[in-house]
Amino acid sequence: MKHGFVFYRSWLEAIEELPDALMFELLKAITYYGLNQEEPAEMTQAARSYWKLIKPIIEANNRRYENGKKAKQKQNGSKTEANEKQEGSKTEANEKQNRSVRIKEDKKLGIKEVKNYRIEEDEAVVELFAVQLHTTKDEVIRLMVYFNNYLKSIDKQHPNITEYKRHFSNWVRHQQVKPLPQKQAWEDPDAYEDEVRRKLGKPPIQR
Repeated sequence: MKHGFVFYRSWLEAIEELPDALMFELLKAITYYGLNQEEPAEMTQAARSYWKLIKPIIEANNRRYENGKKAKQKQNGSKTEANEKQEGSKTEANEKQNRSVRIKEDKKLGIKEVKNYRIEEDEAVVELFAVQLHTTKDEVIRLMVYFNNYLKSIDKQHPNITEYKRHFSNWVRHQQVKPLPQKQAWEDPDAYEDEVRRKLGKPPIQR
């Protein structure tokens, strides 16, 4: 049974600005998978987009944990166990080398994914920022397109989609965002009728 796991600051920075319900859903998924390797049976679409980026990192840490346990097992001094320990060290060394190769490959893959990723086409992310910024989806998409052009102008590349989203989240806070349009009186029939009666000097209808 594991008594702990690695929780990265970048994960917290990526989800701490999310609505409480979504943040709790991700924290629960990370904790259960990190300690018990139990993956959530169901997730909201918004949470799933973040989970796809976090899950592989937890899996890699779990592999390191299992390899570490094997390396720390006590040996009784017999020749057979000594050979097993030596073989385990070779396996661990090979794993480290393979892990180094995987990290380099993952980094290349992450950059490639960012290049192919279009944040303005990610409906879950667009809706999430529309709620956070109290604006329309069209306004969020406009800002995302402007952000992409800004990145091109400064030749900025991100190692993965998580860092890309975090950069956009920080950047958009400093932009002028069009607020949601105010609701017109005629959009609420009862309020509109009361306003007409008020102008005619009549009391509002008791409902």
